[in-house]
Amino acid sequence: MGIVNGSMSISRYRILGDSSFPIKALNQNLQNFVGGDLLENGLKKEVIARWVIPSGTLASTEDRQGDYWDLSDCEIDGDYLLRLRIEKRKVPGELLNLMAKKEIARLSEEKGTRLPRPVQKEIKDQLKTELIGQSLPQVSYIDVVWKWEEREVWLLSTAKNTMAQFEDLFQKTFLNKMGSSMIKIAAPLLGFADSEWSGQDQNRLDLLGQVTPSLVGYQKERQTPINSQIN
Repeated sequence: MGIVNGSMSISRYRILGDSSFPIKALNQNLQNFVGGDLLENGLKKEVIARWVIPSGTLASTEDRQGDYWDLSDCEIDGDYLLRLRIEKRKVPGELLNLMAKKEIARLSEEKGTRLPRPVQKEIKDQLKTELIGQSLPQVSYIDVVWKWEEREVWLLSTAKNTMAQFEDLFQKTFLNKMGSSMIKIAAPLLGFADSEWSGQDQNRLDLLGQVTPSLVGYQKERQTPINSQIN
């Protein structure tokens, strides 16, 4: 879903923690998660999420040099526009079963005995991985608006699988580097004032993480049952 399509579904997130992290350090880490050639061979994961050049920014023009781009190329009025590319590679179940059955039969005949079930499963898994590497991806693009001053991130999608992919990638790219966390602004949190979003209070983080399940980039080992905190 693009930001210029006219109608949008938005998932809002709030960043908790230090908001003064240097952009230069984030740009360095961003390069580890930038998407390459879409039709790159040998990719053996069913789902791959990466950042790609967003439309309507300096990164998408001819003014940039080479293939390099970073957050400074994506700044619009103090906010940052990013684009998430999700590639899904799927092997048809009937094809996988047919090929696995054929290979298991061949090896069983070669060894003169029926292969154990764990070995059969391993063969099937290996075939699946190989076939995924030969498959063309189904591709979707989702825009992300990082409202830097407001410490909010808007994902232009409400699909659960898309949110999961985004949260994982945003955590690896930015939150881990910043030492911060991010929480989805669900219904119980819509009325929070800025002063209530403090990321410095450990008990506050524990409570926020239980009011809504989507607290990204935060270790929850200290949490206690929600009923013991809200009275």
